[in-house]
Amino acid sequence: MDWEVLEPIYKDIHTYTRPDGFPHRCFESVYIGTCLKAGYGFDGGNRGVSYKFDIGGNEVEWTFGMLLVERSRLRA
Repeated sequence: MDWEVLEPIYKDIHTYTRPDGFPHRCFESVYIGTCLKAGYGFDGGNRGVSYKFDIGGNEVEWTFGMLLVERSRLRA
């Protein structure tokens, strides 16, 4: 969608997306999927990966970076 369509409604689309990060969410989604599949060998059809922003009120989005570090250690 064009930004002109999304800008007035972005606050209702995704609870955890801050206004400054909203324009980048599509790129981030593709990037994460590509990293998991092409970079770290996850099966593209596997639905065993869950994306979470918080657990019990604590932000956990940073854990994707830790997952990549640990996964790269296993492949080395």
